[in-house]
Parts: sequence; structure tokens; C-alpha cells
Amino acid sequence: MQRSIFQNRLRRAEQELGFNFSEEVESENQDEEEPKDITGKVAGVVHSKDVRDSTKETSQYPKWSTVFDENDIFCNNEGYSFQTYFKKPILQDGDTPIVFIGHHGAGSSGLTFGELCKSVVSNTRNGYISKPGFFTFDFRGHSMTNLLNADDEGNYRMDIDTLVGDFKFIIDHFLAKFKDRYSSKIHLFIIGHSLGGSVAIKLLRDHQFDDVKGLVIVDIVEETAIHSLDAMDSYLNKLPKSFQTLEMAINWYVNQGLINNSQSAKLSIPSLLKHNQNGSWEFIVDLRKSKPYWNDWFKGISNDFVTLPNRISKLLVLANNDYLDKPLIIGQMQGKYQLMVFYSDTNLSNFLTTSTTVISDSMKIGHFIHEDVPNKFTKALLQFVERNDLSFRRNDESNSQLQLINKLNAKWNAHKK
Repeated sequence: MQRSIFQNRLRRAEQELGFNFSEEVESENQDEEEPKDITGKVAGVVHSKDVRDSTKETSQYPKWSTVFDENDIFCNNEGYSFQTYFKKPILQDGDTPIVFIGHHGAGSSGLTFGELCKSVVSNTRNGYISKPGFFTFDFRGHSMTNLLNADDEGNYRMDIDTLVGDFKFIIDHFLAKFKDRYSSKIHLFIIGHSLGGSVAIKLLRDHQFDDVKGLVIVDIVEETAIHSLDAMDSYLNKLPKSFQTLEMAINWYVNQGLINNSQSAKLSIPSLLKHNQNGSWEFIVDLRKSKPYWNDWFKGISNDFVTLPNRISKLLVLANNDYLDKPLIIGQMQGKYQLMVFYSDTNLSNFLTTSTTVISDSMKIGHFIHEDVPNKFTKALLQFVERNDLSFRRNDESNSQLQLINKLNAKWNAHKK
């Protein structure tokens, strides 16, 4: 009976997104009694022209399966379910697998990392011995995770401590499953975008993960983020309440400059919307309900970031803005982290330390850097990993650690004096 309840929850979630549940599950359950939810009420399943039409429309756009291999559901001890996505690494015998773990920001979904994952796969296809994996998920209250927990008040329990606890559960559960499958060590590099970056910083501040080798924070500076919260209500009020079609939603995001890569938007934007009873598409998450927690989302993250243990390599990626608050400026001068600025023309080399890199050919980029320029972002990401993880080897490199170190020193101009 519990299985029927879970399958029905998944069925309803998929239908709200415009998908049909598999025929196998339909035939498997056809002799069972009508499923009920945990309250004992019949959990109705909608079969309508709207569902058929929405399914037809969503079929025009790429799905999670065009990028990822698996979409498991992780359920914590409280019964709250998280939708996850995993692109498996490709390994050679004896290699230590590297896996990127992405945590998206508020109002987004795990599929925001879809094009980045594809780019990582394509950019490591020929140049590297092993191919990294990529794991991400829809965080609490967002996308499929929201729909899997429909009518659960926990969808909007988005205080920073709860989000950190969720991320710890996700990583612990992923590591347990991964190590059971591969019986191998693993090196994790966490990528946190916006609020996801704040969650990642606070997680690594409070908990030790020996498997985490690096942290990449995308477009988040504490002082700027806190000031931007003042405009959050205004931004949410300007969001359309619904869209007649998914195409209109995608075009709106692109025309507003929120996402400048239409190919990425075709994958990420449909995951933010559900088909309503009026036949239009509305946002799944209502961020207004998270307002009580906004003020604590970003407090202290700059200092927490630069004071993370040195065993965790750190990279801060910004777009169109070289502004750093005081803790980040001091940390940068002390060499606590690497800074990557995706900007069109300003050269920062005289202002910051030599570990700052400026990408001079990136145009039309915004807050979603990893979506706007996934290939350029990937090149920066792979160089960061290559510099900080000797297990990540190119095809032409020897297994000798000494030779690896010499090659990396030559590449990064780190010669002995």
C-alpha cells in the first residue's frame, strides 16, 4: 500500500509537470484498490485533455534524461523526498572518481546545471583519462521536490539551518550509495550557485567531509546579496503569474536577460513550471512564502568562506562585477581562494592578486553564469580541479606524481626560485 501511495505521489507530480506516468506502472496497479494518501482521502489522479496537451508541449523540450543517467528520489527520516539527478563518472582501473555536486539557488532547480554537465562531459571526452560525474538535486520546495511533497508544509521550511541539514543528508546518502556501488574513494567538488553557495559554505563550516576537495561559489558576495534582498519583493511582484505556453516562459526569461542562453533555458525553465487547471503554466515554488528566512540566508558567508580549512580548495566565480566585500578582499590578498571574473573588458590584474583570472571574451552573461556560458565555465572548472587534485589526469600525463607536479608547476608558472 505504501508503494501505491508513493507511486501515486510521483504520478501526480509528473502530471503537473506535463508528463505521463509509465505504462508499466499503470498495468502493475490496475488490479489494486484506488490509492489513498496518508490522510485516508482518495488521492485523485487527473486524466484530462489539459494533461495530454501539456504532455505534448513538454515533449518538445529536452528532459533530464538527455543529460543525466539517473533520477533517484532520496527520502529522509522525516519522510520528505528529494528529486536527484546523476551523471555517472567514467573511470579507468585504479582511478579515483571525481564528482561535481551542484546546489542551485532560490527559484531555480537542479536542471540549471544541465548544460554545464553536458559541457563537462564533452570537454573531458578526449583530453582526460577519467570523466567526472555530476550530481545535483531540486532543493526543498523547488521543482519536482516540491511536487513530490505536495501539501507538505515542509516545502517552505527554508531556514538556513534546515537547508544545510538537507544538503548534509543529500551528500551523506549519495556517498553511501556511491561507495556501495564503486567500492572506491571519491573526490567531490561542490558547486553552489547564489543561495546554494551560502548553503554549501555553511555546510562545510559546520561539518567535515573528507571526500570534499573543492568548493566553487557562483556569483555570490555577502554584502551584495544582503542588499539585493531589499529588492526581492519588487522582483517577485514583476514575475508573470502564469504563461500560456512553455515557449512564452522561456522567451520571457531570455528577453529579460535572466538567462542569456536559450539552449540552456529550454532545459531549465520548464522544470520551474506546472500546468494548472486553466491550461496555463504557473511557477511551482512561491518564494514569498520563504520571506521569513531571507535575512539569515547570507549572513556571515564571506568570512565563513575565506576561513574554511585549507584542505578545501576554493574558487569564487563572479559576473560583470568585480566588487568584493571586506572579508573577501582580505582573503583574496592572503591567497585564501582563487577568483574568476567573467567580464567583457575590465582588467583587474593590477587591483587583485595574480591568482585572479579575467575572462575577456564573455558577452551577455548574468547571474546564471553556468547557464549563459557553460563551455567557458567548464574550462575554468576543469583547470581549477586539475590544479588542486593530482588524481585528475590528462591522457598524455604519466602516473608519476613528480611528473604531474612538474607539469602543473610549468602550466601555472610556479617555478622554483
